[in-house]
Formats: sequence, structure tokens, C-alpha cells
Amino acid sequence: MNENKSLLFRCPQCHHDIKRTYSKHLSTINCSTCEKTWKIPEEENLFRRCPFCDCKAFFIQKNIHPKIMIGGLLVAILLVPSTYGLSLPILWLIDLFLNKKIPEILVCYKCRASWGGYLFPKKFKPFQHHIGEKYDS
Repeated sequence: MNENKSLLFRCPQCHHDIKRTYSKHLSTINCSTCEKTWKIPEEENLFRRCPFCDCKAFFIQKNIHPKIMIGGLLVAILLVPSTYGLSLPILWLIDLFLNKKIPEILVCYKCRASWGGYLFPKKFKPFQHHIGEKYDS
């Protein structure tokens, strides 16, 4: 388990991005802009419900921005003619390497709050579109 346990979310009132390092002594989080306060549950209860929006649905994803991965794919596609298609297997190898090295984060479907640095229970799965559609506004 990583020692840098963190959480990142956007305040639903003022839309200010808030990032905090989690510790056992962290019981509340305050928005520095609008002063809204949230109670943070103990670590063993942290992933039962999102403390920010009360949602029970979470998904696992790699802690890398999707635009970076899409950009790499586009570059590999553009290089296909000049590399005789070798850019795609090379991208696949890079993806395999990154998949092993980049840690996972847990994300709330509803408010997109994210937690990193934990060993997440196996019950959490990657993003599922049929669940995500329930929470799209």
C-alpha cells in the first residue's frame, strides 16, 4: 500500500478543486473558497459511500489523464505509414509497461471525487458505461 493516500474532488458549491492527503486524523475537509465542510469517515468505511455526494458507485482507473493516452494513440496512428505499422505494437508495449507502473485510483461515478494510494477492494471494477449513464447530468 502506498503511503501517499490522497483524495481529489471539486466542491459542488463553488467548483473549487480540493486536494488533500489522507491521514487517520483527517475527520473533516473544508473548502477554502466557500467554507463548506464535509465529514470524512474512517478508512475502513471510506469506500462505502462518497463523503461528498453520498453515491455508492465507484470505479477503478489508472491515474493518468485519458488525453495523454489518446494523444499517444494518435501519434502512433499518424506514424503507421512511415514505420510500416511498427508504431502500433510499440505503443502496445509502452501501454503494457505503463499499465504496470501507473497506480490505480478510485473514482466516484457521480461527483468524480478520486482517491489514490490505497489497496482497493476487488469489488470495484473499471468504468462501466451503463452505470456511468445513470449519473451523467
